[in-house]
Order: sequence, then structure tokens, then C-alpha cells
Amino acid sequence: MEQSQTGNQPGPGQKIDFAELFNRIKVLLPLVKGWNPDIFLALNPAGLVVCGILNTFFPREVRAISILYGRDQMRVEWDNSGDLMGKRVLVVTDHYPNQPTLFQLEHFLKMKHVLSLVKMVVLGKGVEYSCFPELPENTLLPWETDEAG
Repeated sequence: MEQSQTGNQPGPGQKIDFAELFNRIKVLLPLVKGWNPDIFLALNPAGLVVCGILNTFFPREVRAISILYGRDQMRVEWDNSGDLMGKRVLVVTDHYPNQPTLFQLEHFLKMKHVLSLVKMVVLGKGVEYSCFPELPENTLLPWETDEAG
């Protein structure tokens, strides 16, 4: 289920502010509560930020994985997901670069015997929950900068 537009929208390459991100997460919160995950699984820094916000409203254990993406490959840098056997897992990240890496992530987590898996992104479409389905991946998140270095 994707979130519809609200308020003033940043354009491609522009920055989302924390207030707008916070509002979008609050709109999606009833859907998350309805699904009732056992664990929030954060992918990379964006996942940690969003899981932290979710956790303030709907407390769940937050675990994390660091993933690097290549063209059509993902590589797990470190994994703090622990035992996922029989767990309902909400996986949260900024965006998924492409379908092959999304399938690889799903396979990686299924090998950990998750009971069920729902994916949430900050930017883009193609998963169950999206905070900003209308914005492209090059939109800056509140904690990002467009400065090099």
C-alpha cells in the first residue's frame, strides 16, 4: 500500500524535511500496527532513522544490517539481524536500487527462516509501504547533504 501525496512536496534532487518524513511515517503507522511485526529490521542509516521513529510510536526490537549495492548485486557488510526464525519482520530502508537486489535481500532473509516479511521504503515504489512513492531516489533525505565530501 503506497502513501498518497501530502502537503508541499520536494521535487527531484530536493531535500525532504524531517517534519514531512515524520508526517508520512505517522500516516503509515496504522498499517504497520495492523500487520503487527515482531521486529523492525533497519537497512543502512536511513532504515535506522525510520525504524527509530516507528519505534517511538510502536515499540519493537530494532535490528540492523549494513548492505552495499552493486549493479545487480548486494553485499552484506555486517549483519545484526540475529535469529529471525518464525518472526514477522518489517524491513526498512531508503530505497531499493533494482529488482534483482530486492530479490536477493528477500532470499537472504528467507534463508533466516522469517515467518513473513514486509518491506518499507522512504523513496519510491514497488514495495508494500512507501513514505514518498511519488519521489525519485535522488531526492535528499533530511540528514543528507548535496555537498561532496
